[in-house]
Amino acid sequence: MKKIIQSATGQMGAGKSRGFHQWYSHLVAENGGKPVPMTLGTPTNKLSEAHHGYFIADGYESTVISREEGFRSASEEYVRLCDAGNVGVIEVNNRVALTTKANTANRILVLDEVISPLHTIIIEFETPEEVRELAVIESDVRGRDDRGYYELVESDRTLRALLAVCDRESSKYKSHSKLAQELAAFTTNQHYRVVIDQTSLDKAASGSAFIKRNKAGKEVGRRRVFLQFTVFMLSSITEAYKDTLIISANFERTLLALMWGKEVEFRPNKFIESRLDFQDLKHKRKQVKLIHAPVDNLSKYLLQQIGNGNEEAGAQWYYDEVATCLGEMFPGIKHIFALNKPKSKKKKEYKWLLEGEDVGQRVFTNPHGWNDLQDINMAVFLAAINFDKETIRRLEDFYGITPEQAKAALAYETVAQFLGRTSIRNKDSNEEVILVLPDKGTADYICDLIDCEPSTELPIYFYERKKRGRPKVEKAENEKKEQKRLQMARYRARQKEKSAAAGLSI
Repeated sequence: MKKIIQSATGQMGAGKSRGFHQWYSHLVAENGGKPVPMTLGTPTNKLSEAHHGYFIADGYESTVISREEGFRSASEEYVRLCDAGNVGVIEVNNRVALTTKANTANRILVLDEVISPLHTIIIEFETPEEVRELAVIESDVRGRDDRGYYELVESDRTLRALLAVCDRESSKYKSHSKLAQELAAFTTNQHYRVVIDQTSLDKAASGSAFIKRNKAGKEVGRRRVFLQFTVFMLSSITEAYKDTLIISANFERTLLALMWGKEVEFRPNKFIESRLDFQDLKHKRKQVKLIHAPVDNLSKYLLQQIGNGNEEAGAQWYYDEVATCLGEMFPGIKHIFALNKPKSKKKKEYKWLLEGEDVGQRVFTNPHGWNDLQDINMAVFLAAINFDKETIRRLEDFYGITPEQAKAALAYETVAQFLGRTSIRNKDSNEEVILVLPDKGTADYICDLIDCEPSTELPIYFYERKKRGRPKVEKAENEKKEQKRLQMARYRARQKEKSAAAGLSI
């Protein structure tokens, strides 16, 4: 018999939080007015504080555990409260709620927003001897083309190998120590499954992967080897609690639902779902205007191409082009926007030409619990979010999750959550909502979600695309290179003009 996990799914702004608090009051009433021990896991302190305020207003015992509340260790404080028999509600980060071993057998676990049940860890090894120290067993999963996998298992050998990585004196090698420690922790936790494909591990263990060869196949030196481990969180991680409820928008499309659905039965919480203001966003269809950048799928690889090999230069060019275009189309309109983080630690964040207190407000890509932006009628999401090919393949081999489902769960649902911070979540607002999306794939998904008019392309020319209204003419390579050079020159000229206006020199 499958384990049962409750779910409460509903769109942004439909009243899931209100319904959840009404449900808690219902549980207390059923319990003779006595408090019901509950752990509420959230992705952000802001969301925890919001729930805490609701519980206190309703007269219930509630405690937020976070560093902002002065706790040195959230895990230690959580263990202390649980072991002391706390009967109220404890709000804590969802990672702490799931991974901390405490006396929780009498507590209900509620996760507000789904967590990621997947981690990718890449470890760099210097020698095949280090790889051979990893203890593995052959997985019962066979992938496409009869591809085999190994699973890391807990052993002194494995821990020695990973801790040895941590102890290297080489600063470059030691930079992976945190990842090695995380991999060791996952391997020793029965609620996680750590996998790697047989081919890459066997090549590394045999030493062949460490041999550097030229195009003719001749050995020309040695190299370090990167091994990519995929960590799957199992649904058994919730078994430490009396019951579990997961609250989320579009829950059935999330990666957690797709993965755990093979192990558990998700049972809708009818008390909460029956009290939602609406089931979908189709009542907003006539108020939504979708616009997207003229690319099929925005990726970091594409940004690298645009930047002629430099991803950061390509990304900044892309953001500048979109911002310039939007500034002309919607001058002075207040909006929220999200961009990628630069790879370089020296560069804190990319510039947005429309950023300003009365125009563009920067928001990170996962603003869960941000309910104070409902007066904003425009959102711009331009971050490139994609799984790597190896992760996509492993999701399909182990769980039967298609590349399309993986893309939707990772990228499209993240975008939907971001867009849901605007007035689209306000059922009483009649304002037009402008949603600017990073590519056509995202635009099609959001269009289907809201059932609104199809998205229109921004009038921006990208290198691989033909100009509108003109027949396609294949350019020679030297013409393409010259076109790239001219467009980058225009970008640098704009940067120089901005610097000059600010009294700087470049």
